[in-house]
Amino acid sequence: MPDHAGSSTNSIVAAAVESPLIEFARSALLRLDAEFSPYLLIGSSSCGLTRWLDEIVRGVRRDDRPAVVQSLGGKDFARAVGRATTTDSLPEFRDRTDRCDLLVLDSPEPLSDESASGRELAGLLDRAAADRRPIVVVLPRLPLPQNGWSAPLSGRLMSGLSVPFVAPPRRLRESILRHELGLRIDLIDAERLRCWLDEPCGTLSEWDSAVRGLIEKMAESEPLPRSLIESLRRSSEPTGQVDPALVIRTVAKEADVRVGDLKGTSRRRSIVLARSVAIWLVRSLQGASLESIGRLVGHRDHTTVLHACRKIDQQRGKDPEVDELIRKVCDSLSIVPPSARTTEGRT
Repeated sequence: MPDHAGSSTNSIVAAAVESPLIEFARSALLRLDAEFSPYLLIGSSSCGLTRWLDEIVRGVRRDDRPAVVQSLGGKDFARAVGRATTTDSLPEFRDRTDRCDLLVLDSPEPLSDESASGRELAGLLDRAAADRRPIVVVLPRLPLPQNGWSAPLSGRLMSGLSVPFVAPPRRLRESILRHELGLRIDLIDAERLRCWLDEPCGTLSEWDSAVRGLIEKMAESEPLPRSLIESLRRSSEPTGQVDPALVIRTVAKEADVRVGDLKGTSRRRSIVLARSVAIWLVRSLQGASLESIGRLVGHRDHTTVLHACRKIDQQRGKDPEVDELIRKVCDSLSIVPPSARTTEGRT
């Protein structure tokens, strides 16, 4: 085998075998194939399910245009149904969900047939089946009666394709590896890349740690130039390339609040916490100006942004709720949590 795989590297890595069921679901969703709908994705964001689905959603197209994808958190769905029921606007709510090419329902709580949300979910599934539109439902465990779901709803949900996620999908790990190494991936032996992708890991955090560890091992034992090793090591650190809008959406999702509320004026504690963490993360990861961050989170004054950054810096390591939210967001984004005090000294 040659020292450097060159073009053969790409073909070998691309041929890495994915879990057949996960790869089948990916291919079907990219085609907007409704034959196996609803697609039940069973697992947690820590094993890469959310990021895997986000990459698919970005690639879905309907003919010559991007597909219309609507994503609703479980509590957002329940709140929207409640508002529509009390304001006699259920037809408008149904029209919005029925007009999209792909609907993603993320972590709905167990529902009964008698509840308004349960009835609406049943109707949504029936209409989507009749219209041949795929629906994705993301759940931490199967929607069985013993897990709190009514038997009829359980039957509807379980009639489609159930895909378990117990570890980061191999294709996702390959994507992360390519992102970390960039063009330098072609300088590494193809067999080594294959071994890296076979490295056992249960969460995205474990995979990130594994990649950094492998780069460190290269520094000790490989004949690659020291300058290249140092460059690879630096490439495994946060690079500021995370999309600020994605950071904000991920914070809202992990905090179980709406993006609109995060950017709004609510002073509810959970929303204020999510807003402050979003500001702090964008500042820490991007080094963006206070003014630009203020525009991202509802056109806030730069002094408000600076106050939020300092508040989170002070709470890191002291407030478990703050630390847990930051950890969950970084796990979902597959990045290393920034160090404290990274927001000081920049304007």
